[in-house]
Amino acid sequence: METFELILFLLTAVIASSILDKFLPPLSLPLVQIALGAALALAVPTPLEWGIDPELLLILFIAPLHFNESRHADSGALWKSRWGIFSLAVGLVFVTVVAVGFALHALLPAIPLAAAGTYYFHWPVVVVYACTCVDEVGKLPWVLHHFRKYKWVKDLTH
Repeated sequence: METFELILFLLTAVIASSILDKFLPPLSLPLVQIALGAALALAVPTPLEWGIDPELLLILFIAPLHFNESRHADSGALWKSRWGIFSLAVGLVFVTVVAVGFALHALLPAIPLAAAGTYYFHWPVVVVYACTCVDEVGKLPWVLHHFRKYKWVKDLTH
């Protein structure tokens, strides 16, 4: 019953945000929803003890909201700004990785910075090792060239 009450409360908040969006035309609907959610979170005096399953939240609220926004999106303008959107998305990922990496490295200095950054991606140990050894991989062509000329034998005898 508590989950049903929470779903009704959230549904009421989504409807209220769409009504507020009609009166605030310069703001986009997601910004209105974020502001309304922050206001509701501050209005509740005590933290809520009950929650909702993330998959249920995704199916009930997030997917229909994305679908509704995609119907009203201008595909031509979206296609024209694809490089800006892509660069912001990739840039945000790299900024987040660097921020999380530096934060983990600051909290636990024993963790190397590359390992702390890749912790965010949940990469396996082999990938972390490869990331820390990229400079050694870059030296490989020169080492192979040096090895093929048998200069390493001359270096051993001197």
